[in-house]
Amino acid sequence: MKISGATAGAVMVMMMACLYAPMVSAAMTSMAGDEIQIDGGKSYLNNNQWGAADVEEGWQQVFYHSEHDMGWRWHWPSTTESVKAYPALVTGWHWSSNYDPRSHLPAALSSLHHVRTHARFALNADGRYNVAYDLWCHTSSHARWYSSPAAEVMVWLRSINVHPAGDYKGRVTIDGRHWGFYVGSLPTGWPVYTFVLEEGADDLSMDLQPLLGYLARTGHWRSDALFLSSVELGSEIYSGSGELHLLDWQLEID
Repeated sequence: MKISGATAGAVMVMMMACLYAPMVSAAMTSMAGDEIQIDGGKSYLNNNQWGAADVEEGWQQVFYHSEHDMGWRWHWPSTTESVKAYPALVTGWHWSSNYDPRSHLPAALSSLHHVRTHARFALNADGRYNVAYDLWCHTSSHARWYSSPAAEVMVWLRSINVHPAGDYKGRVTIDGRHWGFYVGSLPTGWPVYTFVLEEGADDLSMDLQPLLGYLARTGHWRSDALFLSSVELGSEIYSGSGELHLLDWQLEID
């Protein structure tokens, strides 16, 4: 396991974080711009704070106790509607070329059979946030750090007081689960498709491939023109304070 870019400020942040973290013990932590590599570099915890410029004060970090206890904590006091951050566990591309052969990424959507996942987490938070998968797709078979995504797919497992980008297109049932389906676009230009699990879950095993297949069947994209470059599990943070412990995590792609 590799931890990059630790700073002295982490000590103060950890002391503050204890106010929101009754389960916290001594942990390996990472501050802004840093990451914690896990499973020999197959995946990594990314302390993504892409929208933090909208907040004058606030902090966030990712942490790793063990393979059954890792996650992120945050404090973003804000009244604006924008996303401040998306701390996440990343497998594959994220404006990088971090492909591990064991991940089976990138993968052509036309020959993709399964994206099996399992996530179980404990969450203690207030404010506005979600817990969601973020899947990135490119037209290139090997996207680089400078490659612009062709599409983004979000799969919301749980959300509090937030709304997906775009317009509500209706209720869809896929593999026996009911989802609210949204379609939108970002200022950066690529489309974003969001599936919101109606009942919410903090312990869920599912295959994400049928959701990607739904987009092809309904004409939203062509599978033969796209590659799955990345699978992330994280939290879009709009405001508030909290902590998420990821207790179990599995990802298998074939």
